[in-house]
Amino acid sequence: MEQKAVLVIDVRDPESFAKGRIPGAMNVDYTQMLKEAGTFAGEKRTIVTYCACANEMTAARASVDLAAKGIAGAKALKGASVFLCFRGEHYFSRASSAACHRSQAA
Repeated sequence: MEQKAVLVIDVRDPESFAKGRIPGAMNVDYTQMLKEAGTFAGEKRTIVTYCACANEMTAARASVDLAAKGIAGAKALKGASVFLCFRGEHYFSRASSAACHRSQAA
């Protein structure tokens, strides 16, 4: 898939994002996803969300939240935590940890 055909969104908190991310990703903290969803209305690229949760629950929740706001086709990336760990960038702040737990409770 061509790089520009995908919009990659890191749903971790800004502190974790600043310490390491998938190249080219933008940051939208999961706690702000519903508020920011309108930003992606009309987006032609496939939206791929990722987090550092071992089970990718926050990324999955973010893609479901986007769909609930009418943003079709968002997907959660599986294996992002492994990728970040392999690169030595598996930063998972307390805020990210809290977001992961909140998304699992939703």
